[in-house]
Amino acid sequence: ALTPTLSYDFKVDNIYYSVISKSNLTCRVTSGNTKYSGNIKIPKQVTYNKRKFNVTEIAYSAFKGCSGLNSVIIPNSVTGIANDAFYGCSSLEKLYISDGSDVLNLGHKRYNSTTYGLFSDCPLKSVYLGRNMAYRYYTPPFKDKKELSNLTIGNFVTRIGSSSFKGCSGL
Repeated sequence: ALTPTLSYDFKVDNIYYSVISKSNLTCRVTSGNTKYSGNIKIPKQVTYNKRKFNVTEIAYSAFKGCSGLNSVIIPNSVTGIANDAFYGCSSLEKLYISDGSDVLNLGHKRYNSTTYGLFSDCPLKSVYLGRNMAYRYYTPPFKDKKELSNLTIGNFVTRIGSSSFKGCSGL
C-alpha cells in the first residue's frame, strides 16, 4: 500500500509545520496526523535541522475540524492566515492575536458561493486584537459573533475595518 504524503515537513511541540522558504528560513503552521486540541500557543520561531525558522503563516485548513481546540495564541511573526484555517473549530472560544506593527492578512471561509469571515464556525467568546487586520472580500472575521462578550484592543491597532464587529450583540 502507498503511504500518503504528509502535508507537513516537521513537527515541534505537537505543532506541524511546512517550510515556506529554506533561504529565508520561514515556515507555516499546517495540519498533521493528529488534530489540534486544547490550548495552542504558536511560537514565533522553531528549530528544525539545527536551523531557526520564523513562523510567518497559518496554512489553508490548518486547524480544520479541530473540534477539541479551545484557544489559540497567534504571535506577531505571523502575517497571513489562509482561507478555511479555522473551519469547523466548534469549541474555539478564545483567540489572542499578539501585539505587533505588521498587518495580519486574513483569509475567509466559503460555503458554496457564499463567503464568510475566517472565524465564522467558531463560538468565540474572548478576543484580544493586538494588530491591524486586512481581510479579503471585505468579509469581517468577527461578524455576527453573538457569543463574543470580551474584546480587548491593543495599542498597536490604529484602524478597524467597517462592519468588523457587526452583529456582535454580546459586546
